[in-house]
Amino acid sequence: MKQKRSMKNTWDTVFLCLVCAFFLLAALWTALRPKAFWSYFENRSLTPRPALTREAVVDGTYFQELEKHLCDNAAGRKYALGLSTWIDLELLHRPVVNDVVVEKDILLAYNEYEKPDEQAMADCAAQEAERLGRLARLTESWGGTFLYVAVPSHYAYFAQRYPGWLNNREAYTALSKELFFSALDSQNVPWLDVGEVWSRDGDPADYMSATDHHWTLAGCLSAYREILRTLESRTGLELEALTGENARLTTLPNSFLGSRGRKLLGLWDTGERLSYLEPLESVPFTRRDNGQEVAPSVFSFPASDSETLQYGFYMGGDIPETVISTDRPQLPSLLIYGDSFTNLLETLMYFSFDTTYTIDLRGYTEMPLLSYVEAQRPQVVVCVRDYEQLLSLFGNGNIE
Repeated sequence: MKQKRSMKNTWDTVFLCLVCAFFLLAALWTALRPKAFWSYFENRSLTPRPALTREAVVDGTYFQELEKHLCDNAAGRKYALGLSTWIDLELLHRPVVNDVVVEKDILLAYNEYEKPDEQAMADCAAQEAERLGRLARLTESWGGTFLYVAVPSHYAYFAQRYPGWLNNREAYTALSKELFFSALDSQNVPWLDVGEVWSRDGDPADYMSATDHHWTLAGCLSAYREILRTLESRTGLELEALTGENARLTTLPNSFLGSRGRKLLGLWDTGERLSYLEPLESVPFTRRDNGQEVAPSVFSFPASDSETLQYGFYMGGDIPETVISTDRPQLPSLLIYGDSFTNLLETLMYFSFDTTYTIDLRGYTEMPLLSYVEAQRPQVVVCVRDYEQLLSLFGNGNIE
């Protein structure tokens, strides 16, 4: 009996030592290994190591930030996230994983419960419309044309695909559109609702990505052609569009990792692929990003067919300032600004204009957009924002 008890105590001691060694090695690995600054799959910045100051220690913020930093840089964190995500998807079949609503053939954003504040929304709509009114009047002062283009956000376009017990933001979307478009009308700001265009098309499912929060080439083409038709009717210009007769459609064989699929660490795949359109007769152009000349291409082609692609394939992602010059002075100039929905649209729009300026105010800080527009004096100014951003006064909502 004593021998058995002694053996048990020995194994308990060995086990305890192994556990302690594991945690010690993990702690040393966490402390000594090079620190990352960005989480590729989570698409976010990792928490940096906080500065050790008396004030931060006294008020407790140092320890709070240190805990976040250690959690973000814990040894084996990526593998633990992958295992946890796989278990949630494949074993537990959870309906929401990593803030992604997992349906049969589509990934949707998880939306927290909300009660829309109509007065606050109306105030934001009025303030943003007033800013846009100033931009529209400035553009018109030299004979130019301004057009605001509203694009359905992913959750709004697929609102009916949400389970009944989850928030699809239908009430918020309807109210924000009503308040915002009414405010634009009061400022005499021309606008185009792409959602109405897509409704006329029958709301095809392939107009929006199944695994990313952006539109597809098919959806963008529908909007692009309506934008050009609207500009032609308002300006009298004749703007040649890319069509099936003068352009070539190509679908890449590479796997596509959308923003929703990335949150699931690439473990959920619909076989979705990226497509692009290019003119049969190429239009020579120069391209400058943030003042520096770069390769004259509107696509970031992969090195091989095995490389995984993301939405950043179009225009190389979000660039603060891009200027494309085609040396065709007989054509008008264009300035287009907005969030990442513009990226795919830019690969089409440059074809119809002499010089195309693109600004993303989330990164561009050289001067306010109003000053930039006045300096360049483009003949056409187009703002592109999705429904979720209509009432946002920051980023591309802050043109001042």
